[in-house]
Amino acid sequence: MEFLQALEKAIGLVDAIPTAFFADILKTLIGSLVGAGLAFRYALRRDEAARLRDQRAAGNLALAILARQLSDFTVTKAGIVQHRASVLEVQPMSPLWMQLKPIQIDYADSLRFDIKSLEFLFKPGRGRILEQLINAELAYRDFTRLVEVHRLTAEEVQRKLADAKVDFDGAPLQLLESTVGAALIIKLRDFTAALLERMEKGDAVYFDAATSLHDILVEDFGTDSIMRIERKKTEEIRPISAPKAF
Repeated sequence: MEFLQALEKAIGLVDAIPTAFFADILKTLIGSLVGAGLAFRYALRRDEAARLRDQRAAGNLALAILARQLSDFTVTKAGIVQHRASVLEVQPMSPLWMQLKPIQIDYADSLRFDIKSLEFLFKPGRGRILEQLINAELAYRDFTRLVEVHRLTAEEVQRKLADAKVDFDGAPLQLLESTVGAALIIKLRDFTAALLERMEKGDAVYFDAATSLHDILVEDFGTDSIMRIERKKTEEIRPISAPKAF
């Protein structure tokens, strides 16, 4: 009996509450839910925009690295071709080890790809781009290391001739060979041959990777915000890496 009386009393209290009160509560509840939903949606859109911005930046950075690799190769090749042609014009019978003198150029040690930041590229059907980027980086390291060891070897030849007071450009070949020594001549010959072989291969490893990467980035982000790499014409290249004279 007491329970029924208490229930009737409670129902009476609820009935006494104005309908407008429930409407206000409902509005407040809906407003809170809508506000939270909009805030959540905004946060998602903001995070997505930041993610796309970071991906676009990483892609453009990779393109910039490829552009620098391509430029370094191109200007070094121009210097080698120009210098070797001038040597052979004066001394067409020069042996290979005498055809290229020390190459002076500074290469950037930091030209390496951050593969983790480029993970967004590696979707089904895009596996080749990873191979191209790795090949370009390996080719650049190999090329720049070869230029360096050639320079060090050529400078060692230079020191030997200077210590013996033998003129590289005027002394008989037999005197040059006996002064430098067979072991050093073989090293310099092989490094020169390797450099010329790299020149023959050309810049395709860098340019093809840049073209593939550019096409993927344009597909994902559009053309307006993606840089493009183009080959320079021969007459536009300044061979800043021309070897110095002995």
